Amino acid sequence: MDANPESWMAQNNLGVELAKIPGRMPSALTHYEQALRLKPDYAEAHYNLGIALMPKTGLRMRLLRLKKRCAWASNGGGARQARDSFQ
Repeated sequence: MDANPESWMAQNNLGVELAKIPGRMPSALTHYEQALRLKPDYAEAHYNLGIALMPKTGLRMRLLRLKKRCAWASNGGGARQARDSFQ
């Protein structure tokens, strides 16, 4: 991260790791949001942010994020994965 703070993929990956640590979800959200500022069409970060926001914002926000992921998924498998994770 220190070598390239502008890396959208590194921001997302750091968010994933932080989300696994109790009490670090606010930091994870910050990194997902930074990844999306750097690459607004990054489907994986939309998905991760949507999942992370579910306990805070409920179903509506999760549906919006998953809808974006499905729209941006480059192949049918990505959209199917997003849909299946919701069910």
